Amino acid sequence: MIQTMVLAISLFIFGFVLLLFELLIVPGFGLIGILGILSVAAACYTVFTSLNTVAGVLITLLSALLVHLLIRRLPKTGIWKKIRLSAVERAGAGFSREEQDFKQLLGQDGVAHTMLRPGGTVIIRNRRYDAITEGIYIDKDAKIQVCNISGTTLVVKKING
Repeated sequence: MIQTMVLAISLFIFGFVLLLFELLIVPGFGLIGILGILSVAAACYTVFTSLNTVAGVLITLLSALLVHLLIRRLPKTGIWKKIRLSAVERAGAGFSREEQDFKQLLGQDGVAHTMLRPGGTVIIRNRRYDAITEGIYIDKDAKIQVCNISGTTLVVKKING
C-alpha cells in the first residue's frame, strides 16, 4: 500500500512537472505535455484501482484544483508575461490592413504583370493584385478580365484582343 501511494504521488508530481516544463520551456504542445497528462491520469487510475474510491476521488479533485489554480494564477505572474505575446500591431507603428472592396473589380479588364501559372500578379487600373486563373496558364502582358473573386484573390481569364 505504501509503495502504491509513493508510485501515485510520484506519477502525480512527475506529470505536473512535465506539464509545467511544456508550458514554460518547450514551445507548443507536444510529446512532453501528452506524457504529463498521461502521468497524472495514471496516478489517478493507480489510486482508484489500488487504494480506494475515496482516495481516487481526492486525487482527481486535487488534480482539478491544481489545474484550476494554474489557469487562474499563471496569467498574473511575471513568467506569463515572458511567454505571452503582448505586442499589438498598431497603424502608428507601420502596421495596417487596407480594406479593399474587390467586388468593384468584377468584370474589369487588366494586364498580366507576371505569368499566371495559375497564380501570379495582374495590373488593373494601375494597381497590382494577386490573381489566379481558372487553371489555364496566361502569359505575361496578356489581357485579362476578372471573372470571379475568391477571398482577397482575383480569379481571372484571358481575353482576346
